[in-house]
Amino acid sequence: MRRGAGDSPPYSAGMRTLLPLLGAAVLLGSCAPLLSTAAQLAQQGPSSPSAGPLEIGQTWAITGLVNAENVAFDAPVTQLVGEPRQAATLAARDETAAFAAGRAGTNVVKYDATGVPTLKFVWVGRTVERRPYVYTCTITDPLSQPYQGTLTLDRGEPTPLRGSCTAQLKR
Repeated sequence: MRRGAGDSPPYSAGMRTLLPLLGAAVLLGSCAPLLSTAAQLAQQGPSSPSAGPLEIGQTWAITGLVNAENVAFDAPVTQLVGEPRQAATLAARDETAAFAAGRAGTNVVKYDATGVPTLKFVWVGRTVERRPYVYTCTITDPLSQPYQGTLTLDRGEPTPLRGSCTAQLKR
């Protein structure tokens, strides 16, 4: 049986009412994951921005030995500038100005996962004869804590001094 131009479709009037409702139900169902995530954020609050093992609000205890000197420093993660695979606690401009001034206690924490994942803690320990003593604890295997790495002391001389360091999350 062939339908003519004026014939009605082969389904009933009840089906014509039900089809738009079914379409709306499918669309609402696709929003469920988004609504669930929104409800979870409202309940728990937003998560802290992070980059690799770094998360805003952390404090890391750095200890080491270089040039027969025991070194200890607490490095807070107060902010993260950059991307999750490459971030630091200071912007490059701020870091350059702070280290150039040689202010003791100035520090930056960096994470770079664009190649071999590397975590660096850099700080000015003190200034001697107008030269800052800049310490760098470099971790190239941030898998299990305490992290073990190389401690470098740059006193403005041609060759920096090297030792070892440990980084442990204090919180």
